[in-house]
Amino acid sequence: MALILHGKPIQKNIRSGVAIETALWRAKGIPPRLEILYCQTDDSSVHYGQLLQQQGSAVGIEVGLHSMSLDSEEREVLDQVAAWNEDDNVHAILPMDPFPPKVRKDVLGRAIHPKKDIEAINPVTLGDLFLGISRFVPSPVQAVLTLLDSYHIPLEGKHAVVLGRSTGIGRPLALLLLQRNATVTTCHTYTQSIETIARHADILVSAIGRPELVDVRFVKPGAVVIDVGTSFIDGKLVGDVCFGEVEKIASAISPVPGGVGPVTTAVLLQSVLCALRWQRSNGND
Repeated sequence: MALILHGKPIQKNIRSGVAIETALWRAKGIPPRLEILYCQTDDSSVHYGQLLQQQGSAVGIEVGLHSMSLDSEEREVLDQVAAWNEDDNVHAILPMDPFPPKVRKDVLGRAIHPKKDIEAINPVTLGDLFLGISRFVPSPVQAVLTLLDSYHIPLEGKHAVVLGRSTGIGRPLALLLLQRNATVTTCHTYTQSIETIARHADILVSAIGRPELVDVRFVKPGAVVIDVGTSFIDGKLVGDVCFGEVEKIASAISPVPGGVGPVTTAVLLQSVLCALRWQRSNGND
């Protein structure tokens, strides 16, 4: 049976460190603060925002929730972001997909100051990520790497296959795996013989959001399988991977829920502190 890669113990350790540093900042009269923009009609965004607010409060980080309606104008949203950019009491800005029809993600991304862009959607931050010098990494991507590192799973020289090419997870994850000296293949909607390609992976990461698509046909015996996908079936949260099947042949596998998810929220809060340190440093970079 596979080693189960539980995320909650890692989350607990990260949150402990975050709480300690946050207390030090608050003692200086500087409470760390994150502002979240979300579309009020998207239940998953509402739930995630509320979760971050609860977890932030537990470690002393203030989290503001700001809803956008389907009728929100782009200028209105950009003005709000501009105000946060100028506010020294706001240290991080997180806009969540999906966006209202009139709000373009690329325009919104460019509007966020790189020092507050903790999810790396500004092209400047993405460029630094490409060069390997970015302070910020999208939280699901950082969570995958943290999970692998915490369980001492080597990446160097391994063949990693990433299912999904989104700018928020698939592409940056493939890039960072490459920077860690893995050999990386990215699969997407137009990939032919995707099961055959996936079956060559030493490390298989699925981030496509198609519930229980990845079964034993995708997995080489002994592979490490990381499930980043989240979907709801009859009110139950499930991942991209058929856990019961794949667990029997994988060497290690992350569950949904309880795998990548808890680590994602923890590293996101960690990034808020990273942003705060950068903004309060003496350098002008």
